[in-house]
Amino acid sequence: MNFTKKVLYSSIISGVVLITSMVVPIIPCNVSASVPNSIPQWSFCNTNPDAATSITYIKKYLGYVTSMRNTYFLILLITFLVAMIFFHYTIKNKQD
Repeated sequence: MNFTKKVLYSSIISGVVLITSMVVPIIPCNVSASVPNSIPQWSFCNTNPDAATSITYIKKYLGYVTSMRNTYFLILLITFLVAMIFFHYTIKNKQD
């Protein structure tokens, strides 16, 4: 498998994961109340922008960011890199 196919397949996989994360709660998030000294709890959240606004609790997606735009970028970047590394070590190049 040549480099362009690896990039194409990795891009498709990362796009599918991003769209899936908007429907299915597959992204780990740290949820805490909007009061001082609240105890955060880990759970899985979806990244649907319509359901993301709330003033009663704070969600830190991936345990790191609260911004939806940054979360989308991190999801795309992480899944792209994981797929590229997977293809690099599992798929052998044909020497024709």
